Amino acid sequence: AHAWGQIVAPEVTVAQLEAAENSVSASLAADDPQRVLLLKSYADTRTALMSFEQFNEQLKSFALSRSNAQQDAAAIEKKLAIQQNAPEHDYSVASSVTLPELEQQMQIEEIELDAMKNQLTDIRGAIDAMPQRLTEIRARVTELSSLLAEQEETIGVMNKKVKSGSSDEAALWLVRAQIASSKAEKVALEEELASQPMRLELLKAQLDQLSYEIAEREKNSRAMALRAG
Repeated sequence: AHAWGQIVAPEVTVAQLEAAENSVSASLAADDPQRVLLLKSYADTRTALMSFEQFNEQLKSFALSRSNAQQDAAAIEKKLAIQQNAPEHDYSVASSVTLPELEQQMQIEEIELDAMKNQLTDIRGAIDAMPQRLTEIRARVTELSSLLAEQEETIGVMNKKVKSGSSDEAALWLVRAQIASSKAEKVALEEELASQPMRLELLKAQLDQLSYEIAEREKNSRAMALRAG
């Protein structure tokens, strides 16, 4: 089953933070140490909430990959098989094409070929990086399990009946946001791990398709160069 939907929203919202920040800014002097501490805590909480949202988006992306990447790869391979079994394309240049026109076409072709080759390098790099990425994910998931245990222990002994606008409330908000962020990161990483075989299959299909397209474009380039003399 997909992890998508397993992330629990933080128990503090950006709207609550903004209201608290406005209240502190309005009620405490700029040089009041309490104001500085509260605003710093609110800023750290906001950072944790932003991280939560980012990890949530990553989770959705990897969940979609797990659902769709295999099907997308099969469609690419099917299209490629049709192209490879089709009659050889005639890349000879028509006699009506002038030399200036041909030179312009050759320049465009060279630019587009370079872009395709760069894309091919990127895909190969993504494929080659996957084994190391899997190792990194497993290590980070282990770290997060320990971190979450510490965070849950911390919040377990904190006072939950806090006064609005107090440092205790700010501390509670921060830990709650950090726990939500840690949980979201862990679930997103687990989904990245689960979707890896499907994403790898899609990358390999894209590599095959692009390699074929580059080979065909190079045939066209050679034909133009032969015509240009």
